[in-house]
Amino acid sequence: MTDVRRDMLALLSAAAKRLLWRRVLESAAVPAVAAGLCAAALEVAWMFAAVRGQLAAAICVTVALVGPAAVAIRAFRRWAGLDAVQAALAAAVCAACGAGGLACVLGTWHAMVPKAAVWAVPVCGAAAVGVAVQLARGISLRQTALLIDARCDLAERLATAVELAGAKTPDGPMARCVYQQAHQALARLGPRRLPLWRRTRATPAALGLVLLLCATLTLLPTFTPGDQLADALRAMNAEQRDELAKSFAEAARRAGGTELAPEYLKAAKAVEIDDPEKLKEILRQLRERGVRLVEVVGADVLAAAGAGGGAGAAGAKSARKVGPKASTRRGVSGEGPKGMVRVFDPEYAKLLAGRKTPGEAGPEPDAGGDFVRLDDAWKHARRRAEASLAAGKVPHEYRRIVRDFFAAP
Repeated sequence: MTDVRRDMLALLSAAAKRLLWRRVLESAAVPAVAAGLCAAALEVAWMFAAVRGQLAAAICVTVALVGPAAVAIRAFRRWAGLDAVQAALAAAVCAACGAGGLACVLGTWHAMVPKAAVWAVPVCGAAAVGVAVQLARGISLRQTALLIDARCDLAERLATAVELAGAKTPDGPMARCVYQQAHQALARLGPRRLPLWRRTRATPAALGLVLLLCATLTLLPTFTPGDQLADALRAMNAEQRDELAKSFAEAARRAGGTELAPEYLKAAKAVEIDDPEKLKEILRQLRERGVRLVEVVGADVLAAAGAGGGAGAAGAKSARKVGPKASTRRGVSGEGPKGMVRVFDPEYAKLLAGRKTPGEAGPEPDAGGDFVRLDDAWKHARRRAEASLAAGKVPHEYRRIVRDFFAAP
């Protein structure tokens, strides 16, 4: 090997190494940006996963579908400057993030995954995959020569020199002339000053903005049934608080001698003394241990307290505004003797006509046969509503309305 060919190949090999590491950085940044955008959407899903599981699942499905669909559009790939491998990586990252988020939401594993990990793990994982793929692909001397020729307008001098260096007779007079010209061009440009970056500053800027977005979303609060339940505690009436305290006490009894039993008893005590902050802290500790609130107190209790449907304290406040007085406006018709009402429910009509269901007690009509006592009618209606709710006869969308209507004692 002649000295000029050896020197030319040494300079070109140094340029190829620098090009490889720049391609590695670019290949890490592109899937990391895709993972960061997907992770930002997943962080939003994490905020609502505990109280709006269907919304969180829909966000995850959207991430899994929209990301690959966008990458499949040629105009989008051209605008983003993605080659075939980078586009495939971005699509795979979006699909994996969406599928992983959906599995966590459906399996209720989201409670065990910190919000910071929702974006840190996908971004770091995608960057590592991008690095591995680029290192596996590598960069050849011919690719490096073609890039430098195109960037520096060298009229394919380096590419021609590389082709001649690999020929059967690489050291002919014409080849030595080509090597000399290629070596002079590389020495004049300098390997450290070669324009080897393929992507502009937009890629690192996009990565920085995406990471800033993810970090900001991490600081936003997560909506949980426990926090909603604690916030609605002061708005609950005595009956709702008693039912909630009994639920925690029953959970402590079921827990037996485990370490969770004292925590359930503390929660019951916090409900009894009407201490929302203490209840919120206890429920937060239980959530960190993997306890789901709906499994402790039940969906019906959460809904009645205003924490299951996301209505918060407003739902509990509305429950305090209904009662026997409201029933005189909604559930009865006609004016009668003081303390008596005329009912319109066909079942009550049967009861008034003396056709009671065997074993069922109902309100007794007065001597005139047209009116029943308001208190008796109200209590009987509430018993029938509670029995229907327990038996699942009330459609889901009306359960909250029925519970709020009969919430007052």
